[in-house]
Amino acid sequence: MTHFTRRTLPRDLATCAHWPMPDVSSLSERDGRRFTIYKELIEAYLGGAAMKPLLSAYNIPFKSLLRQLDRCVTFCDSGTVFGWHALLPYVHVKSYDRRAPMLLRETCSRGGYSGALGLLFAKFPDIQAKLDAHLLTGRRGNSVPESKVTPGSAHGYFLSLCDQQGVPTTSWPFSVVRLGKTTLSRYVRRFYDSHYDDTVLAQHGPRAMAKAQTGRGFRSRVFAPLPLDVVELDEHSAQFVGAISIHTSKGKKWVPIQRLTIILLGDRCSSAALAYLVIVRREPKAQDILSVVAKALCAWQPRDMSLPGYALSPGSGMPSALFPQLSACGFVKLLVDNHLSHLAKVVEDRLCNMAGCVVNYGQAGHFERRPLIERIFKALEEAGFRRIPSATGADPRDPRRNKPTQKAIKHCMSLESLLDLIEAVIAKYNASSTSGDFGSSPLEQLRAMLEDDDLGFLPPWIPPRLQHEPSLDTVIEHGKIGGSRKDGVRPY
Repeated sequence: MTHFTRRTLPRDLATCAHWPMPDVSSLSERDGRRFTIYKELIEAYLGGAAMKPLLSAYNIPFKSLLRQLDRCVTFCDSGTVFGWHALLPYVHVKSYDRRAPMLLRETCSRGGYSGALGLLFAKFPDIQAKLDAHLLTGRRGNSVPESKVTPGSAHGYFLSLCDQQGVPTTSWPFSVVRLGKTTLSRYVRRFYDSHYDDTVLAQHGPRAMAKAQTGRGFRSRVFAPLPLDVVELDEHSAQFVGAISIHTSKGKKWVPIQRLTIILLGDRCSSAALAYLVIVRREPKAQDILSVVAKALCAWQPRDMSLPGYALSPGSGMPSALFPQLSACGFVKLLVDNHLSHLAKVVEDRLCNMAGCVVNYGQAGHFERRPLIERIFKALEEAGFRRIPSATGADPRDPRRNKPTQKAIKHCMSLESLLDLIEAVIAKYNASSTSGDFGSSPLEQLRAMLEDDDLGFLPPWIPPRLQHEPSLDTVIEHGKIGGSRKDGVRPY
């Protein structure tokens, strides 16, 4: 077998100082010593040192050194060399390829079948090609694609392909007890790992596909260098139940509220929540979107708490209420999804005129394009919403879900008290430090940017509204008056 030497090794591979370095702190004393010895020998060899005395000192053959060098410069699936990772114990730098032919064995025999699948694919390449196409598309030839390919269904298709290609019944996989099911299941898992982007939608659903688009090292083209450059808007169904008291002729009755939605507006640069709106239904309307933007275009008015002694934490609140410079500011770009309430013509027309922004709808099904708003909702859930006794949980199997309707009525959790909680939790979030702002809170980040003269931030003030122009939180309705003087019908 021919090995690389320091004369034949390409220059770009010989720079061992740039090889990937693993964490060896968890290795045993024996494995750690072996790793250190081979690393020193390879560095000395590539550095041009005389190797005979060094190899004699450690009693290591020269061929073993060259073998470890070959392993270190082998390329992995990511396109980089294994580097010093190849010196770790039990690390395989290439897949096992069987060279010995398969011997005819008794039916249902055990052992002696290592590398049988690779040998079968080498002899019948059509089996592997058709199986890989089935794993990628879910189709068996020209048939209707399956919604999800499981290892069990892939094994059944694999056996039918072997039968079509004329694989003898006395050879693998027909000669083993499980018909090669375990081996094929491992192949299917490795195939899905290496073709994750191509199979994530069919195997794991659209939510996993959206998450797969993140963390690739590419920066979003929608960049927000200054506050109010990019603002995100989204809705969140509250995972708790409240109640409304209704006065009847027989006393006060408590009726549960199961449809509570929070519409939130957040600034991408500072991670601050700018405004919010709570609606007592699951789906928002176009006017709700305009109303929450209208709250962000003026100075925020803190809520009068209904609970005795309950108040906001000191230093918390909304940016427009704490910083007068931001009390009448618009923004440059508004990121929303493709919800029907966002697609309404009145939303785009009035937002562009009143807030001076451009509406960016983005691609359907990609919630990861608005990471800030998703992170804010998660922070709000962890900060207080999931701690409510009447929490409904994320799904019916959530352990936090324990008769939320009965508890909402039992504890008389009125709508006003829930609104107090929402106001307090959002205000506290703005005053809490986050890792995205390098340990400072969104309000502190905004304050630093407003006080930094070198940054050149000019608040995007909007011009005063014309007298004949209604505000965004004003509903414009065009009604028709019915009736007929001729038929004697009163106007209605």
